[in-house]
Amino acid sequence: MGELRPPPDPVNLRYVAKLARKDWLKNLQTAYFKHRVALLHARTKSHFVRYFGVASRNVHFIEQAARALLDEAIVNGAELELAARLDASMREIDRDTARAQALLQAEGVTALPEYVQAPLEVEAKCTSPKLTRYLELIVKADRLMTLLEALRLAGVLGTNAYDRQVAIAVRRLVAVPRSALQVAVRLRKCIPLPHAATAGANSAGAPAAHVPGAPGIVGVSAGEGAITVIPAIAGP
Repeated sequence: MGELRPPPDPVNLRYVAKLARKDWLKNLQTAYFKHRVALLHARTKSHFVRYFGVASRNVHFIEQAARALLDEAIVNGAELELAARLDASMREIDRDTARAQALLQAEGVTALPEYVQAPLEVEAKCTSPKLTRYLELIVKADRLMTLLEALRLAGVLGTNAYDRQVAIAVRRLVAVPRSALQVAVRLRKCIPLPHAATAGANSAGAPAAHVPGAPGIVGVSAGEGAITVIPAIAGP
């Protein structure tokens, strides 16, 4: 008789259902590498579900859609800004992880915690090296939060100190999709309207014209995770 399998994790099923609601790469003409990861901590699970697809869409706009409509130097500068934000978050997470490891060693804590909920196994579609690095950052943050859990459970970190450290790690993660959104919005503002649309907007206050089906810029509200899509506008 085969080994009995535990029932599917209901929390992870909700995450998977949220991921299945929207394909962020739909209608984009692009390619991707698929990377499979398993996330342990609840905060990194929710971050991936909420932000990775949004960031994918905005990075595609920056690297491909905007590049087709703007001067190369403008887009190169925008990409460098996003890359710098990624590098900064990576350094900060690596530094915090090294500190947590040193504290564990100093306190003689060798065991890592187990989680009540099963890992969330996802296949991330990375259409850019920046997204591959962003995914790596999420995995590193997941490792850091597990180390912080070990310090909390061992009594080295109090609950308040643990919460503060987790909140700092989450801010380092969120800084990347926020930077991608800010860069994408700024690039969109640089794209000139077609002459006819410009005249109409000046005379009647009409909204900016856009190309149906063109990739847009996507933002997530700070409240309930509502999605705001800003259409890409036509080039000259």
